[in-house]
This record gives sequence, C-alpha cells and structure tokens, in this order.
Amino acid sequence: MLNEDKFFNPIRQNAIHTRAIQDFLKLPNKAIHSVIVFGESCTLKKVEMTSSNVHVIKREELKRFIQDQQKSASLIFSQVDIQAIYNQLLPQMQISKAMKKKHIRTIQQRYGKH
Repeated sequence: MLNEDKFFNPIRQNAIHTRAIQDFLKLPNKAIHSVIVFGESCTLKKVEMTSSNVHVIKREELKRFIQDQQKSASLIFSQVDIQAIYNQLLPQMQISKAMKKKHIRTIQQRYGKH
C-alpha cells in the first residue's frame, strides 16, 4: 500500500516565509533563494518551477547544490551586512514552544488542515 502523507504545499509555505523575511529585512528579491529539501524516503512527483529563486531537491543533492550556488553566486552582502541581518533575526527566533504551537494551530484552522 502506498503511503501518501498530506501536507501543506512547501513551495507556497516557503514563499510566505521568504516574503516575510524580505519585508522584515527590506531585502531585494534576488537576496533570498527558497530551497525545499526532502529526505531520501520521499518520492518527488513532477515539480514545476516558475521562479529561478525556488529550488526543490532531495537531501542527497544538497551538498552539490550548495557548491554549485557558491560557484555561480555574486556577492550581495558584506560581513558587516551579514552580522546586521543576524542581529535583526536573532530576537525573532526567540519564541516559546507555546507560541510555535499557537502559530501551527492558527495555520491549521485557517486552511482547514488537521
């Protein structure tokens, strides 16, 4: 029997997250790439991309993907920029488990998924 777990569309979900980060940090579109990584036990069906900033890969492809990105990437941020971004994001990551659970419940209620 085929086990097909249902879950939110990770491309759409990650698009919402990357947009929130871009807006919060006031970054240009080219500054963030959406990379969705699935484990080896996952079977990926045909995935159509409409953006060059969205990548769906399997875990065993991740190291190669990062290496390829490093070779072709242009420098966008200085070390000072990176530290400033880190300093802006760090407080946003300090949320309680209760807040995380509340966020998940809110999303589930909004989109009817349980």
